[in-house]
Amino acid sequence: DDALRAGLFSLADLEPLPLVGPIRRKVTATYPAAAPGRLTGEIIRRVIASLIEDVIGETVRRLRTLAPRAAED
Repeated sequence: DDALRAGLFSLADLEPLPLVGPIRRKVTATYPAAAPGRLTGEIIRRVIASLIEDVIGETVRRLRTLAPRAAED
């Protein structure tokens, strides 16, 4: 977010990235007339949501595998 705002790279530079690229394409297709700042905000929001969903999913998976019964586990 900060690097985008500082101009260190652009949204187009993120296109090849496996996480950001598909999100960028979807957001720009959904909101083709949106201002660049709005696109950036929506892309960042969706990337963060994706990361959070991944952490939650991985935590659930590990808890099911380990099946802890107490805090000490």
